[in-house]
Amino acid sequence: MKNRHESKNIPVKKDRTQNIYILLLAALTFIIYSQILKNDFVNFDDDVLIYENPLVIKSETQLKELFEWGYKAPHYKPLTILSWRLQYKIWGANPFPFHLFNLILHTINAILVLFICRKLIFHLRVTPNVHLLLPFILALIFAVHPMHVESVAWAVERKDVLFSFFFFSSWLCYINFLENKKYYWILISALLYGLSVLSKSMGITLVAVLFLTDWLYQRRNIKAIIIEKIPILITFIISLYLTGLLSNFTGHTTGLFDTEASSGSVTHESTESQPSTNKLILLFVKLFLWFFQIIFPTRLSVLYSGKETVNALGVFIFVTPLFILAIAIVAFYFRKRFPELLFGLAFFIITISPGLVITDIGGHGAFLANRYTYLAQLGIFIALATLLLRVNNASVKYLLFCMALVYGLICFKTTNVWQNSGSLWTQVIKVSPQQSYAYSNRGQYYRQQGDYKKALADQNEAIKYDSNNYKAYSNRSKIHFDQGKSELAIKDASCAIELMPTFDEAISNRGAAYASLGKFNLALNDFNKALEINPENTDALSNRSLAYYMSKNFEAALVDVTDYLTLFPNSADMYNLRSLILNNKNRLDDALMDLNQAIRLDPKQRAYYSNRSHLLAKMGRYTEALKDIQRAQQLGAKIEPSYISFLKENSQ
Repeated sequence: MKNRHESKNIPVKKDRTQNIYILLLAALTFIIYSQILKNDFVNFDDDVLIYENPLVIKSETQLKELFEWGYKAPHYKPLTILSWRLQYKIWGANPFPFHLFNLILHTINAILVLFICRKLIFHLRVTPNVHLLLPFILALIFAVHPMHVESVAWAVERKDVLFSFFFFSSWLCYINFLENKKYYWILISALLYGLSVLSKSMGITLVAVLFLTDWLYQRRNIKAIIIEKIPILITFIISLYLTGLLSNFTGHTTGLFDTEASSGSVTHESTESQPSTNKLILLFVKLFLWFFQIIFPTRLSVLYSGKETVNALGVFIFVTPLFILAIAIVAFYFRKRFPELLFGLAFFIITISPGLVITDIGGHGAFLANRYTYLAQLGIFIALATLLLRVNNASVKYLLFCMALVYGLICFKTTNVWQNSGSLWTQVIKVSPQQSYAYSNRGQYYRQQGDYKKALADQNEAIKYDSNNYKAYSNRSKIHFDQGKSELAIKDASCAIELMPTFDEAISNRGAAYASLGKFNLALNDFNKALEINPENTDALSNRSLAYYMSKNFEAALVDVTDYLTLFPNSADMYNLRSLILNNKNRLDDALMDLNQAIRLDPKQRAYYSNRSHLLAKMGRYTEALKDIQRAQQLGAKIEPSYISFLKENSQ
């Protein structure tokens, strides 16, 4: 008698219905996420990893440098950085193509999920006449689930959609191998597996998913399974080495069980300092909360406060292990009758496992990051959908479709959260009202918008909730500097430096405040120290060039401003500054070329026309100088009448 799983490698007939589902899935995904194409970058890693990252913006960066950055560390992602670099080279710091490419990848991933679910469901033979509809609904849930907004709408999270693209592609190739036994599918799968890991280290979990798929397909010849996977296992071993997971598979926690610790503190302790029981309970808490959020995605945020969450759960945190273990026991007990239940639960735990050991990033508690569920939630919905259908309830597919509809509506609304940094951090504060890091970043956004009142209020709140938040002191220092309160700026910058002596941004900020008071020696000391700590600190470089200029050290100023323009060739201000430097060195033709470039880049800056007018007058080109000074006057510059009279007299 044949096993009921035999002959399941018979391909399902492709028809127009499948093509319609694919087109409908792609269209719905684009419609739901369409608003992100108008979104800006956010000041949460988009700056440091994309449009301020030398690996992305420096034209002279070698390809090997991309593959050396983060080498042998869990955050190794050279392919992701390469994709950013290629886009920046073509479009510059324009957020639209970054968001568009993320959306395209997510749409492709949804289609891949449709193909994978179709094969798995056909193999399981859950119930007839669902081979097309159910995979479509599952893929639609994947596409529009609100927790995926973080991975799609956040430019930096190209990591998620890119590694998942290679992950799903590799998995699909392996399933094709199981169905037709063509070994080239294994080789392609191994290659795609490697590309997934090079996009984000979480892709390394694929090898376990492939073994899990073997179990689902009732393959029990362990020796044969291992031998056929040699290319994949080699890729796995190389990946362990490249990502440093052999020696660095550790995380950090923020003392979640210490209720007196300050929320959002910039200091954190190793998980090694936590009792083993607490660490284990914490893992169960995270699994439970992720499971709950996936089914009921409400009050979503890019950051969750671990302490607030644990305190809110109270004694219930000790019940969460029982909940998770109960589901695991039931899934294992019914593994033969309902294999999809154990498969889905195991897929969820395997693919989310890297996120379980990460409880703190940069001191602001990435306790429950939505992005870690990008792959994992698929396991829950596969288990839920196929299990419900086994009870032959005709309304199940309608229930699942209603879930997709509700998720889609929430997803559409959630995309608005990522419009800009202000809306992003406002949502974080709504969910975690005492999140110091969120106040600090929103205050930084308000400062960039010129709303100093709101900016100062937010930095004060950030310091109120965490007196050790050195970035908040540094950000408040910038506000004081912008308002001409240099003494206060120096005081706050010094507080930030006292809390974090190697914080080059605060050191550079203090140098700028010293320079504004004419204390150039103190300013240059700070700029030099900041650049010694971080040679890529371009703010310190530009400020030092200005300090050199103001202190009459034109040679040193010229070197710095030229280095800066190598990095940022579209900086009109720096072309203007170099023109002033060259003017003082009597290199008038070169100075004029730089001013011409500054005006081309920013034709509405009155200071440039005024400076060029004086330069042209110095060169004896009075008619041109008169036109420039009149243009500066039209733009609102206050010009001495005697200078205009002088130009008119000499231009006749």
